[in-house]
Parts: sequence; structure tokens; C-alpha cells
Amino acid sequence: MVVINIYQYTLSHSIVTRRSIRHTHYHRWFARESTKFFAPLLAPQGDAPRTRARPHSRENWGKEAFPWLSVRECFIGFSPATVMAVSFSGEMAYEIHIPNESLYAAYQSLTKAGKEFGMQIFGARAVESMRMEKGFLAWKHDLITEYDPFETGLHRFTNLQKEDFIGKAALQKRFDSSLKKKLVCLNINCKHAPAPGGASLMDRDKVVGTISSGEWGYRVNQNLAYAFVNIDKAEIGTKMDLDLFGKLIEAEVIPFASTQMGITNAMLKD
Repeated sequence: MVVINIYQYTLSHSIVTRRSIRHTHYHRWFARESTKFFAPLLAPQGDAPRTRARPHSRENWGKEAFPWLSVRECFIGFSPATVMAVSFSGEMAYEIHIPNESLYAAYQSLTKAGKEFGMQIFGARAVESMRMEKGFLAWKHDLITEYDPFETGLHRFTNLQKEDFIGKAALQKRFDSSLKKKLVCLNINCKHAPAPGGASLMDRDKVVGTISSGEWGYRVNQNLAYAFVNIDKAEIGTKMDLDLFGKLIEAEVIPFASTQMGITNAMLKD
């Protein structure tokens, strides 16, 4: 993910800008298709955008008129836009998709409207911190093809009773053979560095897991990490060691749910 305009991390009244190209193995596809619909993204975060958009828009952006996962076409200033009520940070938020040629004009309109409310800009590391506190998983980090939905904790989206679908036979075979790995949340016992993706989790001289994501959680005051671990290491309270660039650091399995780590939904909306 390429992030521009990284200035300051705030918990609300913020805006992040980013482009759509996230991973190098998608580059060729984007290069071929982007002339058709390439649309950069502006993403106002926090509960403020809903109420503060009203004086600057002819649309009703309240929760009742524009609930979670809604999609609407509108104009940001003079720029056409497709707006989605969705968030990767755990905050109330919009994703505003804008044609590339209109991005700067829309950005100016948004920042001008937000200036009186103290709107500021934050970057990708802030989003990573917030989404991990909230328990959101990231594609190509925590959601990868090497692990099935049962290992990733997405079993509620998988119905093996459904009539035949692509991959059902292989998935049924994996399910019948029992889980070997499970995605867990960890608290890393250090403050100087997050756990890097791909780092090993050790039990003495044996590798028992691999980090998929890591970042400091500022509101929970914990060094958070997600990891795929051996099934016998997945219980809450289980301890193991993170190999952090050659130094072993204690890591403990903790609950994913943000409310269990001391964050309530109300706090995430403040």
C-alpha cells in the first residue's frame, strides 16, 4: 500500500489518503486495467465526519440514512465520487473513491471543510495500529491462501452443508483431518519494536508459529501481534518466545476481541 501525506497520528478528526495498488503481484493487472477505472481513495475516520459533513453536503449522511456498508454516488465539491460506509481502522468512517484526475480537487474540498473542526492527516502505520486493536484482519497478511477459513477463524462464513462449491472437497478434507494451525492475538513483552511479519515463534529450539502482523496498540498500551501457531499453543494465556531479530522476547496469547482488551466501542468512536 502506497501512502501519501503522512503527517500526524490522531485518534479522531483525521483523514488518510492512499492509492489502490497494495501488492506487487497485482501490478500487472492494475497496469492493464487502471485506465478504465483507476480511483484513488480518501478515507475520513472517526464519528465526526458524519455530523460535520451535513453543512457541506446536500445529502443526509446520518447513520439511519447511510448505515454501515452502504454505497452512494455523490459529488465532493465538483468531483464525482463513490462513497462507502466502511472502515479498516475500527472507527466510524467513509471510503471515498474518486477518479484520479479529480483527486486533488476533492482533497482540497475535504480539507477546507474540515479545517474548522481540526481535521488532520494520518498514515498507514496509524491505520495498522487501530485495525489490530479492533481485531480486523488484513488481506495478504492475516488472510492468506496458505491457511483455510477454519484456521483463520472465519468458520462462520463457511457452510460445508451447502451444495457443491469451488474448493469444497479440499476444505472438507482439511476439516476432517482436524486443525493444525490457528490464528491468535499476542501481547509481545517489549516496547522498542513491533513483531515483523514472518518472524518465528519459538518453544525452546522448536518453531511453533509465524507472525502475520504486528504493531503497537496505543489505546490498549500493548505490543500487539497476530500469528499462526500450532494448535496446542492457541489457548489464551499460553506463552512462547518471539525471535525478534535474533533476540528472544516473551509473547503471550490474548483475546482478539477489543472489549476484552479494555477497549469499548464507545472509546473507539471518541
